[in-house]
Amino acid sequence: MKYVKVEWDDEDRGFVLGAGDYLAVLAQGLELPAGASAFARQPGHYDFTGRRCVKDLALERISWSPTGAGILQISFLPHPAKHDEGLTLSYRGVSEFSVGRSEADPAAREPDTVLLDELLPAEEGCAHEIELTNSCITVVAADLEAVWGAPGASVP
Repeated sequence: MKYVKVEWDDEDRGFVLGAGDYLAVLAQGLELPAGASAFARQPGHYDFTGRRCVKDLALERISWSPTGAGILQISFLPHPAKHDEGLTLSYRGVSEFSVGRSEADPAAREPDTVLLDELLPAEEGCAHEIELTNSCITVVAADLEAVWGAPGASVP
């Protein structure tokens, strides 16, 4: 990630996380497609104790139809002690999608949960990088829709 900090600290055996630099870039008017912008700027997105923070969501499912409209959906389950609802991200116009092993903690064995994410402009629309405890997801798409809770609900 370019601005968001996700680093493994061998000495403390834990992650060092920070979104301050990214939040500063967002505040300066980072241009993103409408859905990506709404999601990145959603109040609480980077508030680690907040109910709508992406941190600690558990990866549930990835479904992708690379033909036609290039639709990709990624679903996350809520952390029972933190979130009231899960999150589904629906990307349209997907031009790139990859899942790779995280370099943050090569020995991680816990369930794959979100550490932090970052949305940046891309020629195609936006690039979304999601760093998890065991892997990293990268999506380049025209835009995305973020839905908390039941399908069909909208992000307030």
